[in-house]
Amino acid sequence: MLRSAGRRTNVGLLALLALAFLTGVVAFTVGTLPAATVFAVVHGALGLGLLVLVPWKSVVVLRARRGGRGRLVGSVLLLLVPLCVLSGLWHAVDGYRVIGGVTALQVHVGTALALLPFVLVHVLAHPQRPRRTDLSR
Repeated sequence: MLRSAGRRTNVGLLALLALAFLTGVVAFTVGTLPAATVFAVVHGALGLGLLVLVPWKSVVVLRARRGGRGRLVGSVLLLLVPLCVLSGLWHAVDGYRVIGGVTALQVHVGTALALLPFVLVHVLAHPQRPRRTDLSR
């Protein structure tokens, strides 16, 4: 089943990343606690959804590494995405504790912003068009 990973995995990841980014921005800027909490919960669920796709994305990554294409952007993503997700989980579990002068939320937001240009370059270098049949699978 994992061998069939590919375009659908990438489309799913892109959709989850876009929605996670959007809900993160809304949760961060909405201002009122009840509304922010709703968006933060949805944001967290989307982040956990990213983790569900890791096994399939690892197949895609291993296949691409055998192809010998450029690795810089992918390597940066491989480092920053787990840091972003883990710092988000850390913030959800531990709250606003300051360690080394920063909070987990600051690390989470900082890595998310640092990821933006790399995700854009990666998506533009590997275009994946969603198909109508993707929703039925």
